[in-house]
Amino acid sequence: TGLTNVTIGNGVTTIGNMAFSSCGNLNVVTIPNSLGSIGDYAFEACNGLTNATIGNGVTNIGNYAFVDCSGLTSVIF
Repeated sequence: TGLTNVTIGNGVTTIGNMAFSSCGNLNVVTIPNSLGSIGDYAFEACNGLTNATIGNGVTNIGNYAFVDCSGLTSVIF
């Protein structure tokens, strides 16, 4: 519950289903160009999430990956 920021390393290629689901205090996510896939419900109910930067290598964003992220105001691809 104390997780506030996530920076995914360059060697990571996939964020699994529900990986950060219900991390309510998470507010910033940075996803590198090396990542290709974001799983279903990966950031579900991350109500504190305000900013997401998604690298150009992402070719698949799963179903409901950002569902119930009521605070999300900025997504940069």
